[in-house]
Amino acid sequence: MGNFKHSILVFLVLLSLSFNAIAQNGLQLINDSIYGDVLTLRKMDIQAMDDGKVFIAYYNAGLSIYENGNLTFLNTDNSMLPSNRVNDISIFNNKVYLATENGIAIYENGVINFPGGGLQGLQIESVIADAYNLYALCSSDDFVDSLAIFNGNVWQFKQFPGYTRSFLNNSPMLLHEGTLYFGCRNEGLFAYKSDNFEHILYNVSVNDLVYHKNRLWISLSTSNTEGEYILLYNPLNETIVKFSNHYAYEEIHKTIGSTFSLTEDGKIRIIYGYQTQLVVNTIGEGTHELMIYPDQSLNYTRYNSTDEVNGKIYLTTWSYLPAILIDVDLHQNFLSGFWSRNLKTLDINKVGATAKSYGSMFFDGNIYPRYQVPIDSNTNTIFASGIWIGGYDQSDNLHLSAVRYGENPGSGISLYDFAPGPLQRIGENQGVGDTTSSNKYDRIWKIDRYDIEQFNYTYKLKSFTIPDDMEDWPGNSDEQENLAPFVDQNNDGIYDLNDGDYPKIRGDQMLWWVMNDNTHPNEETGGTPLGVEMHHSLYGYRYDNPIDEYTELINYQTYLNVKVVNSSPEKYDSVYIGVWVDGDIGNPADDYIGCDVERNSFYFYNADSYDETFQNYYGYGYNPPVQTVTILNGPLADADGIDNDLDGIVDNERIKMSKFLYYNNINQGSNSAITDPFEAQDYYNYMTGHWKDGTHVCYGGNGHISGGGNSDIPCNYMFPGETDPTGIGTNGIPQPAWSEETEDNNPDDRRGLCSIGPFTLEAGEEAEVDILFAYIPNDGTRNGDFNYQPKLDSLITWFDENRIPNNYEDADALGIKDQKTAEVSVSPNPAKDYFDVRSNQFMKQVDILDINGRLIDRKAMNNTHYRISSKALKQGVYLLRIETDKGITSRKLVIQ
Repeated sequence: MGNFKHSILVFLVLLSLSFNAIAQNGLQLINDSIYGDVLTLRKMDIQAMDDGKVFIAYYNAGLSIYENGNLTFLNTDNSMLPSNRVNDISIFNNKVYLATENGIAIYENGVINFPGGGLQGLQIESVIADAYNLYALCSSDDFVDSLAIFNGNVWQFKQFPGYTRSFLNNSPMLLHEGTLYFGCRNEGLFAYKSDNFEHILYNVSVNDLVYHKNRLWISLSTSNTEGEYILLYNPLNETIVKFSNHYAYEEIHKTIGSTFSLTEDGKIRIIYGYQTQLVVNTIGEGTHELMIYPDQSLNYTRYNSTDEVNGKIYLTTWSYLPAILIDVDLHQNFLSGFWSRNLKTLDINKVGATAKSYGSMFFDGNIYPRYQVPIDSNTNTIFASGIWIGGYDQSDNLHLSAVRYGENPGSGISLYDFAPGPLQRIGENQGVGDTTSSNKYDRIWKIDRYDIEQFNYTYKLKSFTIPDDMEDWPGNSDEQENLAPFVDQNNDGIYDLNDGDYPKIRGDQMLWWVMNDNTHPNEETGGTPLGVEMHHSLYGYRYDNPIDEYTELINYQTYLNVKVVNSSPEKYDSVYIGVWVDGDIGNPADDYIGCDVERNSFYFYNADSYDETFQNYYGYGYNPPVQTVTILNGPLADADGIDNDLDGIVDNERIKMSKFLYYNNINQGSNSAITDPFEAQDYYNYMTGHWKDGTHVCYGGNGHISGGGNSDIPCNYMFPGETDPTGIGTNGIPQPAWSEETEDNNPDDRRGLCSIGPFTLEAGEEAEVDILFAYIPNDGTRNGDFNYQPKLDSLITWFDENRIPNNYEDADALGIKDQKTAEVSVSPNPAKDYFDVRSNQFMKQVDILDINGRLIDRKAMNNTHYRISSKALKQGVYLLRIETDKGITSRKLVIQ
């Protein structure tokens, strides 16, 4: 797991501001830190005029006016301001209404006055004005007439039902078509109209209000009984709906304490904090776009005020930190955070495997793992994983790019080597990427085979609602003719659903994304980019009716195909591809690691038979599983004219696991030579089987001479146990078994790296790697004696022989049932009211399954012909499984 897992002088002052640009995304801080202390500078509100003046209210510092990069402070010493505590600001007709601890003041053209005496002596929580009245919410001791209304001549007071002073602490107010809405602390939302109060929402604290598209949008700083933080109220029928049902809701985010603003072109923005990020969700007609500002400690529990003028958003929080200014025109979304567009989860079976459009896999980008097995169990076996690549150009310069957590150890700042998108393959800009392309491809496409099956049978009828990821599949691109793989029905080279084209996927569900190392500098490693693209296909299979415990295994597996494309004009040699994994078997603090030379695998396992829960990381309890990482296929080795694998074919050998080592978390007090890499050379050393100090990994101890390693026995594989009987990793000289258990190591947090190489990567050449992340459930024996190998052997064999069990394969294709099946026909097909099943053998049973393999109906029989009603079946694709004496035969059925 990552390292991040484990604190007045009152006078008129003109301050010259220093703006801190963040991530080149148009976000700046209005820096008032030299004015006063923490409590003094707590912000209460912010509002802007059309002419660009911005007014900021303070808890105990009065009012500041920001204009042209400068701040001017007003307070009780240098102005007529009645109090230095300003709770609320409202602007109407170029007048600035101020709610203070000592009444109401109006600021206009540098002059302060008091409407109707300004209610001096009363604490005013909120103020708002329209063309007819001025409204104020009062919260003073023993003052029950809490709503004050000024008509230009006199004040009228309305008794707020059930009033206590705490109700109106910083209450948001909104006027719309003669109705005054105001939120309360813990008491919900009220409306005042025609001299009557109405209680609309109960038992929550309201943070902000805005009226948009005939709805009152309500932001809460405490959730309602359904766990909602944003609600939409329809005044016409007095109904409330949940924002979580809205198309623009981001399920991975918490919108607690959000605030709203409206754009000049009729859109609404929801602004909130998520983890360490500030998020701006802009919602239009059927669309929404997130602007995310990461790693700036902008995740506050509550954003208390927002205003937007001339394309600039002004924002304050319940804190002492500076106010925020966002210039929307300067925002660049690429490399700015993760949301539902660029962070998706493979969830077809019993694994929840989350990937991002750039950066490490199986990691939420902040502090938590996202490789959950079984899915929805809160237990994870992998914290993070990423692909490394490095090699030398023809001038002997090292080029290297890598992915781990997206930061250098302990920095807490996001640093990435890769960006979303492909690179130019032709012309003068070969191997070059740009921000526009990265914004376009800052996305993961998620495709289900079920949708493809539905499309194949219904696309001509136009009766299937095509998912967005299938509609927008990047089969063609401006950067290169063909990009994401697709089935081209008319062979015209153009991805067109109208021609029946569809995405070509692996498995029953696949995530696909592309990233490159040449759009921006390599921030994480400091290495020189190679100019490569990496096309990722993360996929899994589902098998709902497994025949035995072995075929059940497929539901716990995740596969990854990575296609590396050298889009640069350079030729690289001594190239290695690294597969890096930070494995956590539930509790990350009690793990061991090892490798299996014969199976091209490395694996993580618990050091004892019980895996405890540790902090926020759920343990597996008794008999924890083994998580393996297996190289199933690799790039072609450089030609040497020798039949190295003795298969009768010269130079067809593929490289799989060439090296394996593990290194320690830098915080564990180990020799610094065997801890987290910092520089590009460190990464390359690890991929070539060397430590950071340049010494070769050696056999025994912890693999380093300082920790008991035998310098006379350099080796390629750490902790192979008994899986290298012929000494492949030790220059052909067999060695005694070596594992963490034989060394009696202290279990802890482990991260491992296997590498594939060396090989040559020509300009324009592609290299592919296939990886299996194999979860092997424990069969009940003690983990140290738990033999994962037979089940892993089955998984490897299924891949090699292209017969992985899943819902879309006929049962007899698994090699388990009798291969001599009966002749079976199904008609009509497509069917509407009924269908006939005929066979030349007596049929014992017909099962009707949906396209995901779930049993819908079962018909027992003893006949060669059977008519089945289909009126109860919905439109779609089904699977018929027909059992006869000859075995089981499967047929597809379409219901119209």
